[in-house]
Amino acid sequence: MLANGSIGTTPLSAGDVTTGSPGFLLEWLVENDGTTPWSGVYSLDVASGWNYECDSPGELAGGSSGYLTCTVVMPTDVTPGSQPAIGAIVTAGDLSLLEIISIRVASVESASISWSEKSPTILVAGQSNQVEVEIQNTGNAPFEHRVRILAPEDWDVELIDSPIISLNQQAYESLKGKNQKLEKISNRLAKYLSPQIYKNIFETESEQTNDYKRKKLTVFFSDIKGFTDLSDSLDPDLLAELVNEYLSAMTEIALKHGGTIDKFIGDAILIFFGDPESDGLKKDASKCLSMAIAMQKKVAELDKNWREVRGITEGLKVRIGISTGYCTVGNFGSVQRVDYTVLGSTVNLASRLESICQPKKILVAPETKSLLEKEFKFEAQEAFELKGFNKPVIPFQYVDLKKTTSSEILEGDVVDIILKQPDDIESILYELKSLQKDYEEKLFQTVSHKKNKK
Repeated sequence: MLANGSIGTTPLSAGDVTTGSPGFLLEWLVENDGTTPWSGVYSLDVASGWNYECDSPGELAGGSSGYLTCTVVMPTDVTPGSQPAIGAIVTAGDLSLLEIISIRVASVESASISWSEKSPTILVAGQSNQVEVEIQNTGNAPFEHRVRILAPEDWDVELIDSPIISLNQQAYESLKGKNQKLEKISNRLAKYLSPQIYKNIFETESEQTNDYKRKKLTVFFSDIKGFTDLSDSLDPDLLAELVNEYLSAMTEIALKHGGTIDKFIGDAILIFFGDPESDGLKKDASKCLSMAIAMQKKVAELDKNWREVRGITEGLKVRIGISTGYCTVGNFGSVQRVDYTVLGSTVNLASRLESICQPKKILVAPETKSLLEKEFKFEAQEAFELKGFNKPVIPFQYVDLKKTTSSEILEGDVVDIILKQPDDIESILYELKSLQKDYEEKLFQTVSHKKNKK
């Protein structure tokens, strides 16, 4: 609903809703497309006998937006299958807005019983007798019976059998078919969601869509360098096969380390640690970096296979950026579609770190480095400017101690570099610069130590 004086004319459908308490939720996005802040007065246009409560978005600054969220409770005598309309009314000064949503009242489930006497009534003084009654649910909703025996006070009566009355057979078969269909849909849905998010959806009874929070997370961002050129040079079927192979391998590693997969953006991957499950800030960051290391190792294996088996000479080179900080995480979207994602400067920083990262390397933000510097080795890189940050950011590159050590540099005057692929020149040059920097630092320390001894 735009704050420009327009009036909604075409009703939007909210789908099926249920009669009675606790009601159902409706949401409108209100946007101030002007330049001055304003506070609107909000109300709903509903039929007589209907009740509602709304949470106002409050004052909206120029160019900002907020949600008007209303809980609507309809009377139980509403006709099932009817399609009443509900209008959201916003007034602010001379401004008057109306947005209409059409709903459809779902069929009201009901239970109905019938009974019949299966044995004759025989009453003989001083003897025990049994009376058998058959009870049947003829409605379309299950229920537990509440059977009571009414008899004179001096009678001794015992209820021998008290089973739960289920649906009638026709209704049962219908419900069984719906459950099977729902199970198939649920299994398919699981492939589109991270396991943590899938579990959270199916274990949470709340229907609230605007559930989000401010939380400190570690965010991972990666993409394939030169992916556009690679995709343009390959057959579409082969490209799809390779991308799926790559993403499947990365997904397996992410799930193994407990990462929440936010989304795939082409070849790019966004993963975060710390929500909806967390092992603590430091542990989450450690799991994220361990995941990134495992991914680069797997990428090297895939790269070798693509070159030797599939004949793809371009090679597979992945860049990774990691940052830690406060994010807003939760459900974002509309009434029709919601996305569980993470927002904030920490996400932007992870993306920028990835974009400036050398191929096959991992760059982390200063806060991530501070959390992990006792467990992993890092080397400071040149600071870079980032929009939205007050001062330049100094990234840190993860150093694999198994591949390079300072002692190896100091012990020899010559460093042998074996170039196996022409595409490796860029990364080799970067490694040589790192070796030179490390060598100069060690040499300076050695000279300083000798001078101090004198």
